Amino acid sequence: MRPILTLPIALSVIGASAQNTYTFERTTAPYVPLTGAVTCTFDDGGFDEINELDGQVFELFGQNFTLGSPYSMVIGDWGFLRFDRTASAVVLDGLFTELEAIDAGSTVEYLLTGSPGSYVLTAQWTNWHLAQGPADNYASWQISIDQATGIATVHTGPNSGGGLVFNDQTGPNCGIFHANASFTQCLGRVWVEGDPDEPTVDRASTFDFDALHAFPPAGTVYRFLPAITGVAQITPLPPYTAYVAEDGLHVKPLDSMAAQDLQLVDATGREVLRTRVGAAGAVLPIQGLAPGVHILRAVDGSAAPVRLVLP
Repeated sequence: MRPILTLPIALSVIGASAQNTYTFERTTAPYVPLTGAVTCTFDDGGFDEINELDGQVFELFGQNFTLGSPYSMVIGDWGFLRFDRTASAVVLDGLFTELEAIDAGSTVEYLLTGSPGSYVLTAQWTNWHLAQGPADNYASWQISIDQATGIATVHTGPNSGGGLVFNDQTGPNCGIFHANASFTQCLGRVWVEGDPDEPTVDRASTFDFDALHAFPPAGTVYRFLPAITGVAQITPLPPYTAYVAEDGLHVKPLDSMAAQDLQLVDATGREVLRTRVGAAGAVLPIQGLAPGVHILRAVDGSAAPVRLVLP
């Protein structure tokens, strides 16, 4: 039997002081339905365990979530992703609320791309009716999480629109939050509320979950990026040392490393530059690149990625 609809599940502000919250940005991009996706199979509680990610580590709110029984990552049929560990849980809500199937075309699917350490999971809800909204409303959307960058995304697809047809109680809930294991304490939250075109972003660590008052227009992208304080900071991970200077991004492999082909990708996963780095290292040009989170990684996936922020 499905439990009563509540919202004590959250995306968090916890852990290292340099990465204790998420920044929010609203952009637009064409909505492309998944191809080759797997249809979700939900249990009586409305969960589908994604066992393909068992053994993987995701960093959320500055904390490591190591996946695997009994804490496999799950997709929730009412529109969310959830990560659990012994001490706490993180939930990413897309257009979360009580959902009703419209017809045989109402589906929930997921697609896993990438490789261990750099997986991207995208879940997709197609053609669903929000039970508390006006008659004939419908919406489609995707939620994705990038393991390498920690970036979470909600991407809205075709929907019924209709203006501000919801309120805080009837509308869909959207955001990310972190709660303790019993959901009695909110550890951190970035919540998107009100008008989806000019949303209010609530970062208070409470369980006060107000809703969106309308469907975001098709193609709307809400992106939640792990925040790193400072103008240009790099968290070096073996086997590279790296730092930003006025002349570019300095990268030097450890002495024992052979030459490597490296790529720099932006927050959307798009490659923005590529170079071969030998034992002497290299200076990568970053002038003209967009500021914000980027990932430096080996093209062949043989080296751990380095997350950095360009000024």
